Amino acid sequence: MIRIENISKEFTTQKEAFSAVKNVSIHIKKGDIFGIIGLSGAGKSTLVRCINRLEEPSNGHIYIDGQDITACTDTQLREMRKKIGMIFQHFHLLNRRTVEENIAFPLEISNIRHKDERITELLHLVELEDKRNSYPSQLSGGQKQRVGIARALANKPSVLLCDEATSALDPKTTKSILELLKKINRELGVTMIVITHEMEVIKQICNKVAVMEGGSVVEQGSVIEVFTNPSHPVTKQFVQSVSHDLPKSFITQNTNQKLVRISYQSERVDKPLLSKAIRKFDVDANILLGGIDHLNNHIIGNLIVEFSGEKENIQGAIHYLEENNVICERIEYNE
Repeated sequence: MIRIENISKEFTTQKEAFSAVKNVSIHIKKGDIFGIIGLSGAGKSTLVRCINRLEEPSNGHIYIDGQDITACTDTQLREMRKKIGMIFQHFHLLNRRTVEENIAFPLEISNIRHKDERITELLHLVELEDKRNSYPSQLSGGQKQRVGIARALANKPSVLLCDEATSALDPKTTKSILELLKKINRELGVTMIVITHEMEVIKQICNKVAVMEGGSVVEQGSVIEVFTNPSHPVTKQFVQSVSHDLPKSFITQNTNQKLVRISYQSERVDKPLLSKAIRKFDVDANILLGGIDHLNNHIIGNLIVEFSGEKENIQGAIHYLEENNVICERIEYNE
């Protein structure tokens, strides 16, 4: 569906040149809700703006449905952009236009007939039928974003770019907007790219994710893989921001104790493995913290366990769990 191949974007100021995106490659399949997460300045928004060429890539290629958008002429680009909707953090609505007129704007540009019928469909989809004649100043933040979503869908795009679409919203409204985006993906089959700095957004809506730092992708994969077994320090930082964790001052360790974070998928673990490991290797296990996370249709379990016993027995118990599809991460507190 979307192939991003070795994309780079450089900016030049009066003082220096710098790379905002560095040699990024990502493959997004049709129907994916693909998250791109990173801290401020990681390059994620620049990357997504290269996809519809709001920013011109310095190097590389982007293919959408097999067509190289980086090689399009101006005329071809205008046609391609009809297939790519975009919603923004701050809505970008036209204040002097009503809700209906804001949604109609891209239809007018495209000379689409039967605008009223399409607008009615979109108002029903985003649940704003009663706000048809309202102005943006009369809407809440969530309602404004729903108008933005309807406007982005006006030309029936196959791709929807969401650039920090929920960052200006409160948690309750964020949840409702994410549910709406999932509904659009499910019912209309629209492929989505979600730019965010919040791991909670990735958890709630995405099936795949790429993590960016300093303009580069440092880790990518399915959300379940990345969430249960992060490898890069930045990814671990994001995962821990929404995971259960202990204060570092809570526990002291000695040579006969080992603190371990255990992660598992409920559908892959159907045996009492922890109790078996305790009996098999003659160790004690003190469960200090635990919780369940829902990632789309998957349930992920997380435990922090303090193992006590002989060092070799503790290592044996951990190895036994790992052999049975349980991810074990040793936690070391050095202070």
